[in-house]
Amino acid sequence: MTTHPQVVRARTLHEVIRPEEAREAVGRRLAEDPDDHQAWSLPGQCHPPLGQHSEAFAAALESPRLEPGFVDAHFVLHERTEPADEAIRQILRADPTHTLAVTVSTETEREAAKAGTSAGRAAELYAGGLAATPHSDALQGDLDRAVYRLLRGTRWLALLCLVMAAVTVDVFPAGGGAKELPVHPGTRRWALALMAVMWGLGAWRRYRRLRTGAQPAVFALVRRSFRSRVVLGLATWATLCALLLVALPRSERTVPQVLFWLALVPNLLSITHDRDKVR
Repeated sequence: MTTHPQVVRARTLHEVIRPEEAREAVGRRLAEDPDDHQAWSLPGQCHPPLGQHSEAFAAALESPRLEPGFVDAHFVLHERTEPADEAIRQILRADPTHTLAVTVSTETEREAAKAGTSAGRAAELYAGGLAATPHSDALQGDLDRAVYRLLRGTRWLALLCLVMAAVTVDVFPAGGGAKELPVHPGTRRWALALMAVMWGLGAWRRYRRLRTGAQPAVFALVRRSFRSRVVLGLATWATLCALLLVALPRSERTVPQVLFWLALVPNLLSITHDRDKVR
């Protein structure tokens, strides 16, 4: 298909860094023929230098919609939105090997690797990149590792609950000041309430605050990764032992001490030998 002279002129203006004039030139061409997909690829390049990112995304979405085989639509990825992701997906459906796939992966990795980026934020970034480039093995691996970092945090919550339970029921009395057993029911109920708050704020609330695209990745990783299931199993085991220590009144300390060590040792061994990998 022959490129219209107005489109050629707009491209030339863009190449010599005259985005305002390039935008006007391509605007005149689109006023003549709104279905010129080659013309629609240019606003995606002209708008970003002018700070008009939303317009760039809308234009980039229009070009592959009119001609799925045409993959000359380019736009910045600094303000990722659903229209932008949809544009990327349409381009990559027409050409899965398009360099845009590499661009999405690179930009996502750069953002997620910034100092101070939490595991949850990294998981959201990788999930967003993977939504746009669903066949990217690199992004899938990065998403798995970010989610695994989230899952590892559950062990520390469980160990905190275990220590709280041990202190509440005085599993290891210090000196001669041993508490009388069983511990008062009100004290044990307070400990149970605090455990519920810790899990609610530390795990459930954190999970619910993840963007929709990142939430399914948690369950998907648990299904696929043995290491992730081990981490969750150990956290669950430690929390269960903590609940047994607090919920069941006991008049002696032998069984609580055994439960404490059975929960603590495997979790500490797992943390010591853990690596930020998913196999």
